[in-house]
Amino acid sequence: LSDGDLAAELFERARREAVGLPAVAVALARDRADAVRRAEGASSPASLAALHEASAIAEAAGDRAAARDLLEEAIQRQRERGLFGDAARDLLQLDALAAAEGDFAESAARLRAAGALLREAGDLAGAAEVLRRAYAANPESDETARRLEEALRARGPDAAPELAELLSDRAARAAAGPQRADALLRLADARAAAGAREGEEDALRAALAEAPGHAAAEERLLAILADSRRATERARLLLERSARLDDAGARTELRREAARALAASADARDRDLAADTWRAVAASAPGDLEANRAAAGLLLGLGRLEEAVPHLEALLRADPSDAAAAEELARALAARPRERAELLLGRAAGAEGEDRARLLREAAGALFDAGDDPRARAALRAAFDAWPADAAAFEEAVREASRDVDRLDAVLSARARAVPEEAASCHRARGDALREAGRDEEAIAAYEAALAAAPADAAVSAGLAATLAATLAEARGDAAAADLDRAVVARVEAGAEDVPPEGEAQARYRLGLALSFAGGAAEAVAHLERALSLAPHDGHAGLGWAALAQGYAARGD
Repeated sequence: LSDGDLAAELFERARREAVGLPAVAVALARDRADAVRRAEGASSPASLAALHEASAIAEAAGDRAAARDLLEEAIQRQRERGLFGDAARDLLQLDALAAAEGDFAESAARLRAAGALLREAGDLAGAAEVLRRAYAANPESDETARRLEEALRARGPDAAPELAELLSDRAARAAAGPQRADALLRLADARAAAGAREGEEDALRAALAEAPGHAAAEERLLAILADSRRATERARLLLERSARLDDAGARTELRREAARALAASADARDRDLAADTWRAVAASAPGDLEANRAAAGLLLGLGRLEEAVPHLEALLRADPSDAAAAEELARALAARPRERAELLLGRAAGAEGEDRARLLREAAGALFDAGDDPRARAALRAAFDAWPADAAAFEEAVREASRDVDRLDAVLSARARAVPEEAASCHRARGDALREAGRDEEAIAAYEAALAAAPADAAVSAGLAATLAATLAEARGDAAAADLDRAVVARVEAGAEDVPPEGEAQARYRLGLALSFAGGAAEAVAHLERALSLAPHDGHAGLGWAALAQGYAARGD
């Protein structure tokens, strides 16, 4: 009928007449929907409304099959018109009808389709909700999971927790190995978007556990470790990567980068690993000075001296003048004294002065440890000859020359020349040694040199003068010592307290006896009285008493 109002009234009357006749009611609804479609077009609002009404009547009549057919037609028309939201809602109703009949076979497909329609309609939240239902119904469906993931990602940060939950479940369901690693990488992306940095790292580590060397996961984890300044963890990951590389050059560069980071750690275990890594780099490139130097330094610091030796030797082969490497090599050879000694002797051959003396002295110590005493003593002599001013070398030289007067005299003379402030004591020691050996003339020269070296030191001069006087008297007779004796006595009589009593006594004995023998018995009394009081048991005492008696007699006492 062209009269729409009349048509509606007639349809309503027919529906009332069909109450109690479900099949008739459904047929009437279908007829009306067909009539509206012919009159106004299949996709018109009126036609869609008629289809929905007919579907509702069919459902109320218990004819779910008819209701589903009518809804499917409505959905098709809505899609054609771009009414995606309405089509999605009808799809959900259609799915409910199918479920009521126990038909679940196509449920996931219908829910996926509804989700796609809602997304087309701009209802991202609705799409995600529908797809979540579809995934819950069949979590093994890759297609459903993919569409749900896309919908959640499209929602942005608000859906990040849900996305992470989905991807975590997908990872757990994925086949172990690369497939699960890929799923975990997507989970890491989701956690990163949600700001869950720790969760992102956990996912990346899990991916690498599933597929060691997974390039994308490894790069991401390396970046995280770099950003968080966890250099040693990053270095260990680089070492793991290097172990899988076939390219020797690339492998060496990764090891080098890792070793540098590990070497800067305060943890001894990290430095231990750094040392082994540098050793590996040096093994692959023996001429690599950086690797050898770094390996040697770390090994020495860790107390692994023997392992440091070949690296230090490599440095010295490259540059024999590398003093630092040579010093470290000498230290590393502590357990090999003969090799250490040869190294030090070789270095001493090219050194001079104080440095030569030090190297020779160290070589001597190593030779003594090696049981080569003759060469050790020779090295000590050479050390002193190279630098007599060296206190340690002087001490060793004196000890070594203690039984050889000539060698001792040479050592003391050299020391006196090298260290002027010790010249007086060195010459004094020479004189004592020579005098004890019965070489008085040489002793006299030594004492005279001592006096000349310490003219300003009154105490030293007084003692030396007394000793020299005694030596002159023994060697050349008392007259030779007369001038020195008079100087000693004059110093005492001037009030000085630095003349040894024995020296004063000897000087007065010699002066008194000389005066007595020369006819001046009376003048000798004062010297002899003082000498006898200071040294009554001296070898001169007998003559002294007799001369004193003569002096008293000459004075009429």
